[in-house]
Amino acid sequence: MGIALVHYRNKEANCVEDAKEAIMQINHTGQEHCGITLFNGEDFQRETKNGLVRELKIPWNMKGYCGIGSVSKLHDHQPLETRSSSMPNFALTSDVFIINRDEFRGRRDGFLSDFDAELAGRIISEGKNIPEGIEKLAEEIKGYYCLGTITKDGESYIARCPLGTKSLMIGEGRKGHASVTESRALRKIGITKYRDVKPGEILKIDRYGVIHPVRTIKGKHGMKLCTFLYGYYGWVDSVIEGIPVSAVRETTAAKIVENDRNMKFDFATAIEDSGKAYGEEGAAQLKIPYRSALIKYAYFLRSYEKGIKERRKEAMGKTSSVEDRIKGKILLVFDDSLRRATMIEEGSPMEYAWDDGAKEIHLRFGTPRNTHQCRLDFMDRPDENLPANRYPTDEEMAGYLNVTTVRFSTVDQYVDSILECAKRYGSNLRREDLCLGCYNGDFGFLE
Repeated sequence: MGIALVHYRNKEANCVEDAKEAIMQINHTGQEHCGITLFNGEDFQRETKNGLVRELKIPWNMKGYCGIGSVSKLHDHQPLETRSSSMPNFALTSDVFIINRDEFRGRRDGFLSDFDAELAGRIISEGKNIPEGIEKLAEEIKGYYCLGTITKDGESYIARCPLGTKSLMIGEGRKGHASVTESRALRKIGITKYRDVKPGEILKIDRYGVIHPVRTIKGKHGMKLCTFLYGYYGWVDSVIEGIPVSAVRETTAAKIVENDRNMKFDFATAIEDSGKAYGEEGAAQLKIPYRSALIKYAYFLRSYEKGIKERRKEAMGKTSSVEDRIKGKILLVFDDSLRRATMIEEGSPMEYAWDDGAKEIHLRFGTPRNTHQCRLDFMDRPDENLPANRYPTDEEMAGYLNVTTVRFSTVDQYVDSILECAKRYGSNLRREDLCLGCYNGDFGFLE
């Protein structure tokens, strides 16, 4: 899931191209649905589509000086327009997950869908104004949110939940302000000055294009940033909490290969795209070549964001191999993570490598063993069915994955990599600010 908000100072200008470009640059975070809503000073104009942003056709007369956009792994038809009896109607884009959704739906009626985005809009609409509505959302739900709204008063609001689980940026450029869930999109629309929205922070952009801090909502448990943003979710050129994603992956890779220095490899490769930074740094540390041998076909999508059947189909189609580079060689292969083993169960790159005549395959994962399903996402299987629990030793896992050896980064290696990069880049991020629930089962902050 990803969101964007663009607000120009000039009311005669049209932000539609920047709004579309912003969600285009975060399309990897949601590929099932996309949409844009603009405000032209009088009315909202909305255009949505099931599918990729590149397929979203913008009508010639769609115009507005402020707008919001969404990409989603659900067919949730965002952005949504929400009506309120206590404030002007507003349009909402959100990355939101509400664990206790049934509790709220039982006290309200008239819903048009089962999606959390609609429920979040309904809760916000019950406030006297947007900030009070967001505060109500923060106080009552178990879960997380990043959101942007535009109102028929010509104002915009940006908010990140007190847990700060997902990233959200705010930036300023020559034409105005923009907010996105990954920093890479800001550079693409000409904004190079930006910062993270703080956990619990609410910001307002008034009708004149001036930004104002509104309030910061304090949570009971402090910040709990999803560490998987650094290991997989975030694109390699993004910066989260002042820390480049690329730096974390490279630092982690350097730690992983410490035990490989006495082994012989012909070259390093990776499961692209998100494994590539690990592979490049691992190769550099061991002073061996890096070669693209297990390649991703660019016209396929991220399989992790799909349903089970769709994930397997995508996995089979998106990866291929370069036989001439693999035949007779000892491969050191890097991947970002092993969660549900989508890439292994069907169309395994390891199968391709063996079929191409690989002599040995040594597999290294950039993130730790994923022993628990994320409680801030929909669970499609119990924890005990995760490969990390079914094959608890490296030897058992190597047999399951059909490789010569396998190794994961440890939790300490992964966390130390994040914190070392935090220190290197001047970030204040601390260990206690990190959610490690997928690796140690600690989701106590959701109680």
